[in-house]
Amino acid sequence: MPTGESRIVRYARCEFANYDIYEPEQPQGLKRPSQLEAYNRVRQFAEEMPERLAEGGGLVLFGRPGTGKDHLLVACMFWAILRHGWRVNWVDGSNLYQEARDMIGTKERESDMIAKYTTPPILAISDPIPPKGDTTPYATDVVQRIVDRRYREMKSTWATLNVHDGAEAEGRLASPIIDRLRHNSLCLECNWQSHRERKDAT
Repeated sequence: MPTGESRIVRYARCEFANYDIYEPEQPQGLKRPSQLEAYNRVRQFAEEMPERLAEGGGLVLFGRPGTGKDHLLVACMFWAILRHGWRVNWVDGSNLYQEARDMIGTKERESDMIAKYTTPPILAISDPIPPKGDTTPYATDVVQRIVDRRYREMKSTWATLNVHDGAEAEGRLASPIIDRLRHNSLCLECNWQSHRERKDAT
């Protein structure tokens, strides 16, 4: 299983086969892929993973909460582990920033934290954008250095972001971080109806 927090229990059975597709066609007038189209492109990313990773490419899923971005992310992670034997480190964005903040005033070295997140061939970050407010400049700087080092070492970084698109992501997070995450990566807008809202309405 991917290394990460205990929340993996909720996603332990996330596979491509059990992803719920309820928007098979693109809504009229919208310039974004339908849920089915996005699913197929992520599935193709998984099929082409060796070639994608050889180029340092990653996966970035933008969109409102509840649209199944983390489900698709985890399905890709299991694909990487079970089909290719790659090590994957999965971290929640808020925990990543908290870890960076907690280093302030301690003897823990920043280089050790950065090395922990740059060593794995694949790093998956679930929502590196805080739901409220902004991160401290120090925490943002640490995360930027992690992403930048992975970028320079041609290591694949994946992320899900609870924003509508890349422009909003750059407004909420440091532009160099988003720029490096998006370069050579599959980037998709996932803004169909929330799965949780849909279930509550039935």
